[in-house]
Amino acid sequence: MDVVVSIEKYSPPDGVRTAWVDGHQIQVSLDNGDVVIAANSEGLRTLAAHMLTLAQDEMPNGNHLHYEPGCGLEDDSKSLVIMRVA
Repeated sequence: MDVVVSIEKYSPPDGVRTAWVDGHQIQVSLDNGDVVIAANSEGLRTLAAHMLTLAQDEMPNGNHLHYEPGCGLEDDSKSLVIMRVA
């Protein structure tokens, strides 16, 4: 099975640009010290596209995405940061 994921090309003037797949559901929780990311198909596709956006060769280290409860994540989620490093 082939899956095509479209991402925005990184451009310094525009910064990190991402899109959310309609119908996404993403929940971040802690379970006995483990970080658990639970998501439906749309949520997993969203996270995959966001990570591929950060993985672009032109992307500077330190760029990151913040995920907050009620703003991309389910209301009862923990916050999450995904960061690009060397």
